[in-house]
Amino acid sequence: MLNILKIAAIAGILIFSASCAARITSPALKNSNEMPPAAAFTACEGHREGDLVTIDGLSGAVITATCKIIEGRLVAVPEGFKAE
Repeated sequence: MLNILKIAAIAGILIFSASCAARITSPALKNSNEMPPAAAFTACEGHREGDLVTIDGLSGAVITATCKIIEGRLVAVPEGFKAE
């Protein structure tokens, strides 16, 4: 049972991270109104660029992210993903 929970947590992290990365790095972001999830902005409120923050993933897992300025706004980018 514990292994199933671990797998579910990892899957949730990967899905959330991929979602953030796809929205942040996709060319569509530059050409449309697509934005990272609201939680990515909320996590960086009161922080500066380069600060580490955490975001609660869909499965309840905690995701570590770095606050970065993208298109003039401070947004949390999960570890391992590049923001353009």
